[in-house]
Amino acid sequence: FGNGGAIAFTLWQEGNADIYALNQAERQLVRLTFDPAVDRQPTWSPSGERVAWAEIISDATPLSTALRTARIDGGGATSADAEGYPPFYIHWGPGGTRLAYLSNWTRGLALRTVDIAGGGSQAVTLGQGQPYYFDWAPGERRRLTHVGAGRRASDPARHRQRPRRPGGHPRQDLRPVLHHQVREGHRARPVGRLR
Repeated sequence: FGNGGAIAFTLWQEGNADIYALNQAERQLVRLTFDPAVDRQPTWSPSGERVAWAEIISDATPLSTALRTARIDGGGATSADAEGYPPFYIHWGPGGTRLAYLSNWTRGLALRTVDIAGGGSQAVTLGQGQPYYFDWAPGERRRLTHVGAGRRASDPARHRQRPRRPGGHPRQDLRPVLHHQVREGHRARPVGRLR
């Protein structure tokens, strides 16, 4: 949720999809995008002050895609070219200064990050594979990724990955808990230790 308990959503009207926010406390509807693109998958920053979304211009040749962010008043906008591959599973880092997302890529899926604090104009590909699962570590310095049958911890500042457990099938007790699996008011329970 955003500030004031606002929810963000995509609303299709007259063949166009735009991002809106509804402030539940004041019952005020705010339109955040005003373009002919398909804007989808909005997600709030941890502070609730910014929203990120995927933008797709499907009638462009080649397909034009971007990851955009803005404050609810429309200010502080950033845009990172997604190179023709629409972002999905957009996930803010805990500090609200970085975004990570998945996209289809040349060899399966790609994990990409954008440094919002640094202007948010360039997406960096950190890894490829399938299936691909990830979550941020506290403080945004590292991420835990699960690609295929292996796990990696990566440092986004250095754009490199270090294997945590080579080869083999992952053990069930080492599955990461993703943020959307933990509801507010519920405590996450440990699911295992990284080795």
